[in-house]
Amino acid sequence: MTNLIFFKSKGHYLGFCCNGHTGYAESGYDIVCAAVSAAVELTADYLTAYFKDQVKLSVDDENTSITLRCNTEFSEADRQLDTLKRFCESVSDQYPDYFKIDFTEV
Repeated sequence: MTNLIFFKSKGHYLGFCCNGHTGYAESGYDIVCAAVSAAVELTADYLTAYFKDQVKLSVDDENTSITLRCNTEFSEADRQLDTLKRFCESVSDQYPDYFKIDFTEV
């Protein structure tokens, strides 16, 4: 199962951690993992490319984990992370046995 945990503070997004493999299908054929990975990586790439002084990205290939943390609240992170959340909610609704979303207050 893949877990995506959003970090929030007072209603603002401060990042996320996504880890695990969905297990929907074999590696290379897993459409659930591919959808989530593409959305997460696109969001992380956008925020690190344009707001590199405001975010920190950590990738742990050994544990199949990616973590993005914002140093401070900013509106573009709220927009991008909310868009990621909405997309991933639709994937989670379709494949609840393979992908889960959570929120944690930081």
